[in-house]
Amino acid sequence: NIKYIGTIDENAKTISVTLPFGQATAGSNFSVTTSPLSSQRGRGIANNEMEFTVTAEDGSTEIYTTVTTNLPAPSEKQITDFKISYPNIAGSISGIINESAGTIRVELPIGTDPSFLSTATPIMQFNNGSINISRVVPSNTTPTNFTNPVDFTVTAQDGSTKVYVVTVVIMLAPK
Repeated sequence: NIKYIGTIDENAKTISVTLPFGQATAGSNFSVTTSPLSSQRGRGIANNEMEFTVTAEDGSTEIYTTVTTNLPAPSEKQITDFKISYPNIAGSISGIINESAGTIRVELPIGTDPSFLSTATPIMQFNNGSINISRVVPSNTTPTNFTNPVDFTVTAQDGSTKVYVVTVVIMLAPK
């Protein structure tokens, strides 16, 4: 059970609560803590808001209304880890990410069969795993043709996008 703390505005008689992005106010369980000698009762009103009547020990009452808002959709859209699944070794090969330039370079070992570039599978992590993204095109973990640089477009939950140009090269033997 997650609890959110509201801010009381005594002049406006409101209790403001900010909920995470995407959390509906419908079904939210609001409760108010009052002093030991006072009481409160709540009832639902329009737009999934609540109204609380607080009765003081002297019998006087005040009505407070909840005002809920949601945090905006996250704008994070960062590829924080990019690897190519490589069948000739256990695991994968990490790419070098240049965040400011929006580029990723993966260097495959000397002797890699060039046909591998046309079916390589990327493995990506976004925003250090802290926030989900809405989508990435081409799809994460789908075999992709890397014979030429590939644009990966990452879309954040707020709809904003960032393009990364991914280049996969086979290292050449020294001469």
